[in-house]
Amino acid sequence: MLLCWGYSSIGYYPASKPGLIDTLAVDITTNTKLKIQRKVTQREQHIQGNAVTEQRSITIKVQNILSKKVMVRVEELLPDVHQPSVELELLQHSNATFDIEHNRLVWSLNLKPRQIINLAVKYKVVYQKGTPKMYL
Repeated sequence: MLLCWGYSSIGYYPASKPGLIDTLAVDITTNTKLKIQRKVTQREQHIQGNAVTEQRSITIKVQNILSKKVMVRVEELLPDVHQPSVELELLQHSNATFDIEHNRLVWSLNLKPRQIINLAVKYKVVYQKGTPKMYL
């Protein structure tokens, strides 16, 4: 997940070491403008022969804690669809724009004072055993 507002940014990229999986839960409460929570709500894996199928669900809660409007850009990194061994089916994306060049979902949000927005991401990824985790 990559969050950007003004000149500040927070970056996150999934684990790239073998055996590590994305279980990141982010709770950003030190920013004076926003409160952001990210949670992996589902991660199911099924193996059939050489093919691995995973279904993943993520929720991102973005809250403007100010009494004025705030603009924020939220990005969620997805598996690398440019890899021939990776197939992605996007099931839910809360009206995000899919930046296929950079493998991410992008939301540009204009939050009203004290507004809370819940973003939901759900996708299925199919890949071959042995595909480097950095692509997933």
